[in-house]
Amino acid sequence: MSSSSSSMYTNAAAEDGTGSSSDDDEEQPDEDPAFAWWHKDDQGRHSLVQEGMDYVLHHMQAQSVPYQAILGFSQGGVMATAVACTGKIPSLRAVVTAGSPMVPEAFEMAQQFKKEANNADDNHDSIIPTLVVVPKLHLAGETDAMIPVESTRQLCEQGGNGQLIVHDQGHLFPTRAARVQEVLDFLEQHVLQC
Repeated sequence: MSSSSSSMYTNAAAEDGTGSSSDDDEEQPDEDPAFAWWHKDDQGRHSLVQEGMDYVLHHMQAQSVPYQAILGFSQGGVMATAVACTGKIPSLRAVVTAGSPMVPEAFEMAQQFKKEANNADDNHDSIIPTLVVVPKLHLAGETDAMIPVESTRQLCEQGGNGQLIVHDQGHLFPTRAARVQEVLDFLEQHVLQC
């Protein structure tokens, strides 16, 4: 697993796109593009999804070491799951997310990427793309005030083959020994033993 794969995704901000982690009273910008893969437009739809996916796929495909797993937090977990479902990273064997919501536009874009790949390979315009199924582990916090467990459950179901673990913490990537061991066991099963 490439160390850059985990850091690239775990820095994505929460669903609100603020990226704020400051406890002081200093005013934070409403949307800081450096901390979000996409934003909501005036109609409540997520915008800039294609640009985010283009950026991530370009970065991953430009690396000389193949990615076998992606770890993602919050929006980064959605991005990791959607990128995995495109099939454009053939070496990918597993996705692990924490605090990640379901964002339908990310999977609409993943289907568009998959359709383009199918058309390039087969020239069949009528193909309805099936998203690639990659083993996924999704962690959701019972006390997460930003991302409801149900939203993570929906993300878990998207693209198939997902496993959901609900922990007793909030909007974070759990670091307690039991949760870390579950992540390591999952990665060992799907990455190291393949």
